[in-house]
Amino acid sequence: MSKISVDLALTNQVRRDQVELLYRQSPTAILGSLFAGSVLGYLHWLWWPEVSRTLIVSWLVAGVSCTMLRFATLAAFRRACATGDFDPALWVRVYAGTLAISASVWGCGAVAVVSSTDLLSQVVTVMFAVGLAGSAIPTYTAHRQITWLGMGLALSPMSLWLLFQPQPLQKVVGLACLIFLVTASLGARRLSAALVDAFRLTHELERANRLAEAAAMTDVLTGLSNRRAFLDHAEQMLRYAVRHHRPMCAVMMDIDWFKRVNDTYGHRVGDDVLTQVAEVLRTRVRGSDICGRIGGEEFAMLLPDASVQDACRLADEVRSHVEQLNFAVPDGRSFRITASFGVSVLRPWMGEDIGILLHSADEALYQAKAGGRNRVDVALPASP
Repeated sequence: MSKISVDLALTNQVRRDQVELLYRQSPTAILGSLFAGSVLGYLHWLWWPEVSRTLIVSWLVAGVSCTMLRFATLAAFRRACATGDFDPALWVRVYAGTLAISASVWGCGAVAVVSSTDLLSQVVTVMFAVGLAGSAIPTYTAHRQITWLGMGLALSPMSLWLLFQPQPLQKVVGLACLIFLVTASLGARRLSAALVDAFRLTHELERANRLAEAAAMTDVLTGLSNRRAFLDHAEQMLRYAVRHHRPMCAVMMDIDWFKRVNDTYGHRVGDDVLTQVAEVLRTRVRGSDICGRIGGEEFAMLLPDASVQDACRLADEVRSHVEQLNFAVPDGRSFRITASFGVSVLRPWMGEDIGILLHSADEALYQAKAGGRNRVDVALPASP
C-alpha cells in the first residue's frame, strides 16, 4: 500500500472517530440544554410577569421539538453505524443542521423572553447563554466547526442584543460575552486539533502493531507463515479436530537437491526457487488449510477435514506443478526441480500432539527421499 493510500485511510478513520465521538457525547448536551432552557423559562414565568406567558410556552415547545429532532437523528446515526458503513461527511452535515436549529431556538429564544427593563433578568439570561456556549466546548470538541457553530448560535444573539442596549453596563456585558466567545473558540480549536492528532496517532500505532505482528508471523522471502505462526495455528486446528472428532492430515514437503541448486546457481536463484514453490503451494491449498515454510527448503501443510486420499491427491498435484517449473539462469541455461512429500493422518486415540503428527509426516518424507525422491509417501496409522 502506497503512502498516499495509507494517509487517506488514516484520514478516513480519524473522520469516522470524530463523527462517532460527536454523536456519542451529544445526549447529555441535548438534555442539558433542555433542562437549562426549562429552568430559565420557569424563572421568567415566576419573577417577571411582564414577559409574555405565551412566548415562554412557545419557546419551550420549540425547544422540546428540537430535542426530539436531535434524538431522532442520534437514533438514525446508530442504525447507520450498525450497518458498519456510513459517510462521515454526510452525518456531520446532518448534525450541523440539527444543531443550528436547536442552538438558534435556545439562543434567539433567550433574547425573546428576557425582560428588557430588569437587569437581573438580563444577568440570569446571560449566565444561561454563557453556560450553553461553554458546554459546547467539551461536547463538540471532536469537530471544531461544530463547536464554533454551537457556541456562536447560543451566545451571540444575547451578546449582540446587549451591545445595542442604552445602558453602558449592558454594552460592557455584551462585549465581554463576545470576547469570551472569541477566546473560547480559539481554545476549542486547539483542543480539537489535539484530539484529532490523538486519533491519528492511535490509528498509526495500531497499524504499526499489526504490521509488526504480521512480520513476526510471516516468512519474509515466501510470504507464507513462518515456523512459529504455522505451529501456533496448527495447535489450534488440532485441538478443534480432536474435540469435534474431525479428520486431519499433515503434509511435509522438501525440495530435492536444493543445496545443489544453491551451490551451482547461487543463493539468488535458490531464493527464486523457494518463492515460486511457495506460490504453487499458495494456489493449490484450500482456504481452510494452513501452509508454512518451517525450514530452509522444507514446507508443511495441515489439512483439516481431509482424508489420507485427499492429502495424497493434493500432495501429488503440488509435486506435479513443482516438477513443471522451469528456472532460467543468467548464462542462458535453465533447470527444473522436484520435491518429495510425506503424509500422516491424525490418530486421536493415541493422544497425538502436533509435534507427533508432523514428526510422522517427516518420517514419511524421508521414506519418499530414500525411495527415489519426487514422490509422495504415507505414514501408515497404527491400529487403535
